[in-house]
Amino acid sequence: MALVPSSGTAAGGIVVELDVQNFAAMTVGNIEMFSTSTNPDVNSKAYGTVIQYTKTGDNIFTGKAKVTFTLPESLVGGSMANLVFQIRFGAVIRTTFKSFEYFLEPIGPAIIQLSTITSIMISERPSFLIDLTNLPLVKDLTATNLLTASFKGNSVTATIFFTSTRALTRASFQMPSLSGLTVGTPFDLKVFYTPHAIARAGTKLIAVKADPSPSVISMFPARGLSKTRHTIQARVQFLYSGGSYTVTLVTANGKSVTLPQVGSPVLTTNPSCLSASKFCTSVMLSFTTPGENPDGVLVGGAADIRICAGSSCGVSTFNYVGQDSYIVDSINVTSAKSTVDTYVAINVRNLPNIDQASNVIVRLGSVSCIVRSFVRPVVPSTIWTLTTIFPANSIPAVVHGRQADGSAAGAPFSFTFTEERGGNSFSC
Repeated sequence: MALVPSSGTAAGGIVVELDVQNFAAMTVGNIEMFSTSTNPDVNSKAYGTVIQYTKTGDNIFTGKAKVTFTLPESLVGGSMANLVFQIRFGAVIRTTFKSFEYFLEPIGPAIIQLSTITSIMISERPSFLIDLTNLPLVKDLTATNLLTASFKGNSVTATIFFTSTRALTRASFQMPSLSGLTVGTPFDLKVFYTPHAIARAGTKLIAVKADPSPSVISMFPARGLSKTRHTIQARVQFLYSGGSYTVTLVTANGKSVTLPQVGSPVLTTNPSCLSASKFCTSVMLSFTTPGENPDGVLVGGAADIRICAGSSCGVSTFNYVGQDSYIVDSINVTSAKSTVDTYVAINVRNLPNIDQASNVIVRLGSVSCIVRSFVRPVVPSTIWTLTTIFPANSIPAVVHGRQADGSAAGAPFSFTFTEERGGNSFSC
């Protein structure tokens, strides 16, 4: 036995249909319909009006039939009720029952309980979720035209209904193109059940903020030697365009070089956003610097890295360490007798990336000391340890790297020879 619909407004007056079997009647006058409350304290009956009785079989006692009737008003507002159907043939009464849900119609405007947007950037047009109460039940979740959002006179219907009950309706919207927004001046977001019209809309105030400038939120490495090619990874936010990007290096002396990119950009969208946009997406790029600092291998200093989508750019700094910036941190011995060879370990920062000991020499005056071995630095340190022999009767001068373009680049240090017979000592 099917009842359609199985719920309706507590005000009554809804036309419903009941499919029955073995519920014979000769005319509409033989049928009576009334409702009772499921509340045991309410003993009243509310009578409905039977409109039509239609047989669908030949046998009036065993065949099927359809009864159409108008519901009475609910006895107890929004509540469950028992609908009672009776057929009378003289003193014979046959009765059947069916449950029915009475509900109260919403009164007044919809209420916005939750919105995933409370502010927007002036050029941002996001998707957003919204929860509403005091709204009629939407039974068909594909009927997105039943919910409307209005922004400064621009109206759109919902994109998706996620759920709708008499207690709560959740839907998503895509904000349309808007004009006339001003930073610092909020506007009303109005959402309403479309058949109710905008006069019954729920309202939320949306703030308008200035668009943020693109910013580089991470970059590695951020420093390196001037004579070395570097592969750099950088992540930029507020730059997403869905298109191409350019990366430019601008040196301390103003030289500009477009840097080649390695691989493809990697976009990461905040999972709380319903769609990708520059406000929700960061971009990871990999790129390489030239083989040497465009200002010269002997020059250090800060260079700008500019990552752009069109004219919108995020900027970070890469610090070049010039090849003339050799620094002697320490020597394991600082004096020795002048008549004997002395084994020495020298700690030097910022040497080029040498692959064999013969690429670096230690010069004492006019005497070149062969580097017997070296120990590479362990990142992030840049300190190399060189092992050499200072020959007898020599005076110290500078550390000198052959890879420094033949220049006299070097780092001075001091070492004292003491004559074996007493005499003078000297240092440089």
